[in-house]
Amino acid sequence: MKRRLVFGPGVARLSCLAFVLLGFSHTVTAQPIVTNSNYSLAVFAKAPKGLTNPDSITTDGKGTIFVAYANGTQPDGTGGSSTIVGFGSTGSVLKKYHVVGKCDGMKYDPADRKLWCELNEDANPAVTLVDPATGHKTHYSFAAPPAAGGGYDDVVFLKGQIFISASNPNVQPPTPQTPNGQNVFPSIVKATIVGHRISVTPVLMGNATLIDISDNATQRLAQQSDPDSLTLDQSGHLVLDSQADGELIFLTAPGTPNQVGTVLHLLTSSSTQVTVDDTVFPTQPSGTIYVVDTSANVVYAVSSHAFPPNSAFSASDNTGVLAQVDLTTGQLTSIVSGMKSPHGALFVPSLPLGQ
Repeated sequence: MKRRLVFGPGVARLSCLAFVLLGFSHTVTAQPIVTNSNYSLAVFAKAPKGLTNPDSITTDGKGTIFVAYANGTQPDGTGGSSTIVGFGSTGSVLKKYHVVGKCDGMKYDPADRKLWCELNEDANPAVTLVDPATGHKTHYSFAAPPAAGGGYDDVVFLKGQIFISASNPNVQPPTPQTPNGQNVFPSIVKATIVGHRISVTPVLMGNATLIDISDNATQRLAQQSDPDSLTLDQSGHLVLDSQADGELIFLTAPGTPNQVGTVLHLLTSSSTQVTVDDTVFPTQPSGTIYVVDTSANVVYAVSSHAFPPNSAFSASDNTGVLAQVDLTTGQLTSIVSGMKSPHGALFVPSLPLGQ
């Protein structure tokens, strides 16, 4: 059963005022609130006993939502193992699976009905495929170390192909134009599995020239110092998040001679660079965005019957918000604020696709 939160900025102001008057202003623990009346907020699931650090979230499209808990495992895979938890539609625990290493990127592949768990995003990368029906696990190693010297973070399945983001690259020294350092290695690769080995080929280079979406004309280098989450938008374009740079990179026809890349720099009213992790693109007006607040060990459900067409929403880890993204200007507008460190996000439509 979902636990409903008191929401709305007016309620929050009154609640805070009451606690201040009672002398408890320094002991109040802030709770997330919705900042737009078109959306409602609920706790979907708290971390099962003994599990911590949730991040990636995916679904099989049949009602089960899977969340990966890293349990303090380091991003190079040392120090523990991860637990994949399958939740029912009301947040009840249905299944658990354990994988060695840190599962930071996870997607369900409807083609083979397996959970693809990207392990160890900073170093020593590997992949474990989990059959959620049987619990059977198959481990894969990479045929060669990443060219960028880091790991692999997230995965997308598109037209029978497997695309992976190459994370934690070795970057060039910072400059005024590239304050986080320039990535000159592949930021997206295409994966091929032979036996239990994965080979990769470059798809997008970190120093590729991209078209700036803000004016749809300027061509510039995106730093791509921190390739992270990978997803698809409503048009089937590949979307890469360069987290520390606050940029979304869109690829049309990835891995083909007709590939075109564009970049959108993300903005808020603050002078501090906003960083985001997962971005989702609602496919229907009615549905729910599940947001994983990693530091709080909570998965929230943000529901609405008014998701705008062709819209995007990003989980911002450094501002604690779920925000709508203006896909022309990059401006973020909060719809939920007050989270500790949201990372994973997943949109689930109210109706099955095609209805």
